[in-house]
Amino acid sequence: MGKGGRLGNTIPRFWRWLGSRPFKRTALNWVLWGFVTLIVISVAAASGSGHSPAKPATASPANRVMATSTSTDGATTTRVSSTIRQSATARPSTTSSVPSTGAEVVNTAGAVLPNPSRTPGAINPQVTQADIDSTICVSGWTATVRPPSSYTTGLKEEQLATGYAYNGDTDTADYEEDHLISLEIGGSPTSALNLWPEPYNTPDGARLKDQVENKLNALVCYGSITLATAQHAIATNWYAAYLTYIGTPSSSSAPTSATTGVTVPVTHRSSLSCSASMSNPSPSDNSTTDVIVRTAAGASVTTTAHYKSTNTTHTGTASGSGVATVPYEIGRATVGYTVVVDVTVSAGGATTSCATSFTPS
Repeated sequence: MGKGGRLGNTIPRFWRWLGSRPFKRTALNWVLWGFVTLIVISVAAASGSGHSPAKPATASPANRVMATSTSTDGATTTRVSSTIRQSATARPSTTSSVPSTGAEVVNTAGAVLPNPSRTPGAINPQVTQADIDSTICVSGWTATVRPPSSYTTGLKEEQLATGYAYNGDTDTADYEEDHLISLEIGGSPTSALNLWPEPYNTPDGARLKDQVENKLNALVCYGSITLATAQHAIATNWYAAYLTYIGTPSSSSAPTSATTGVTVPVTHRSSLSCSASMSNPSPSDNSTTDVIVRTAAGASVTTTAHYKSTNTTHTGTASGSGVATVPYEIGRATVGYTVVVDVTVSAGGATTSCATSFTPS
């Protein structure tokens, strides 16, 4: 008889023996029954695990990584980014996150451009071609949408920390957190896709770009080009836009120079002209610099300087030769921060505007 047959006869005899209560004391019988029951349960569990097919693991809530992100425009979204165990064929998720790596780009002319994968540009949906006369073409309007310095400084620090820098320089004082599509041509005020740390310490850097921003604003506001054309030009390559709309930078465009004023073409909305410049483009604390405006004789002049933390407005009147000098006393201004000065002139029922800038040293 085989092993299986002997075992088959033994088991029934064993159960009959247990049923006969072999011990005289009831307590010993209970202990024996309990011990046998535990053995049977253990054997059954081991047998079941050895023959049942393994079930595929499912991701429990504890195995999922929840990612909550806040967009730069204030909207908060929550997504399940991944499970701890993913199949080899799983497709990566698609998100709208801003790329967190990559340095700035220097073109063959030496101009510093943003990394297009990190800063492709973003527009302000509140600014359209139909409403430019009540938004970007109104002097001082950009101050109403400009984000606080605490936000832009924090973003600049984060970007520099991830290598978004010029020649490895991570000193925040060497950069302006700049809007690629400037506010004055309808760029998004807060989107990280439109903000980048633009260096000062290069001839073709932040201060040169300020000039083409002012020029494009003037061309849009006086009907020379459309808003969309200006936005596309500066987002694609701001230096190429400079060459197209201003020309080859001169030696006066070095980092210490101020943004020059833009003269309004007389062939557009009115014959009233406006150009502005600074008597001292790099004033020190507790000094005075003058905004020099050239326009029609007797024109009313309003200037608004957009400091890092506040705006200051002064007024004046053009002399008989068409020149107005509007002084600004520099207190404890932020060193290295370019202060844009918007200028509006009015005469004979006509109004026009231009701009200049200075950088406290």
